[in-house]
Amino acid sequence: MLVCMALNVAAQQPVVYLTTETGQITGNDPAAINKSIDAARGLAPGRAASLKKCMAMQLRTIYTDRVMNPPKGFAARTVFYLVKDPVGGAPGFPACVLTTGMYYLVRDPRTGAAKVSMDGTAIGLETNNLHHFLGQVGNFWKECDEVKVPEFFEELPVTDSSADYIQLDFSKYNYPHITPGKPFRIVRGNGRPIFVPLKRKAFLKFLIAQKISEMKACQDNIKDDEKIVVEQGNLYNNPAMSTSRQLIATTIEKEKQYIVDENKKLAQLRLVTADYQKVLGGMTPRERDAPVRLDYKRYLSADPLDGLLAEGSTEGTALFTVNPDYYDKSEGAPAAQLIVVYYELPSVTIFGPDRLNYLQQATTDLFHRLDYHTLRMSMR
Repeated sequence: MLVCMALNVAAQQPVVYLTTETGQITGNDPAAINKSIDAARGLAPGRAASLKKCMAMQLRTIYTDRVMNPPKGFAARTVFYLVKDPVGGAPGFPACVLTTGMYYLVRDPRTGAAKVSMDGTAIGLETNNLHHFLGQVGNFWKECDEVKVPEFFEELPVTDSSADYIQLDFSKYNYPHITPGKPFRIVRGNGRPIFVPLKRKAFLKFLIAQKISEMKACQDNIKDDEKIVVEQGNLYNNPAMSTSRQLIATTIEKEKQYIVDENKKLAQLRLVTADYQKVLGGMTPRERDAPVRLDYKRYLSADPLDGLLAEGSTEGTALFTVNPDYYDKSEGAPAAQLIVVYYELPSVTIFGPDRLNYLQQATTDLFHRLDYHTLRMSMR
């Protein structure tokens, strides 16, 4: 009982942060990362060597910063892994994650010695893994996913940029589930744009794919209704169901009406699809490649095609997509071609909601102070 009471007293003591204690660093040896890269399947030796060089430079940019020399009040641990089958990844370009956790040093209430807390902050660098940050963004991601076309979105909230990176902040985009309240930076490995305007031909193909999907749903519904009519007809002719024939007959009539309604809907969808295909086929090459600007009100209230503003319009909302030609796929091209840098502050601040604590501040300082030029050059 006395032992339990002592443990309860220790548990109730306030956390003492050892802000001047020096913490240990682990996971900063590139040998372990190189071993993981060597074990990756389907990675050509040249690409593997290129990726190792880039990862070593990523480690260097983190651990040469003054916040790590030495780490005061926290311990740091870096983990690395390759992402298996990344969604939306470029074939032949491995997606990988380098995350450095920064954990508070606190006083152990039972022994008085320093110990590493389970909570803290983190800074992450994800290579060739842009979809992790752009999946399910904007008003079209669900529709794009349903009809299996490349995702597109409204103009992205770029809040800072330099020759080495662009910074996005989705807290200004009404999608706070993406790195909530915090920016992230995209470091480009080449001079090609990451985002390009959505072309009118791609938007028409998206609308056509939607109508084809709706037609398939109608056809499936018709098959299901026809099956129910046959099943109910068999029940109607079964002598054992004589007392329920009126109910069965009513069900059959309803299902037949469903079939009529679905066939009408299917015929209308075919007409609309043919109209969209005619519009697409009648576009000049310049019109097909022109950027999309959308009047959302007309897009949502009437025929979606009516929301597509005229070529050259400056009104409405511009739509963008990830550049399908961003990656340099030539022989000898580097394995790493873009790096996304972000940070995490999962703990509630210990100094109140309006102030960052010492480790949270150190993490944001590290994010803003990283050598982004070196990161960009590491992908060459």
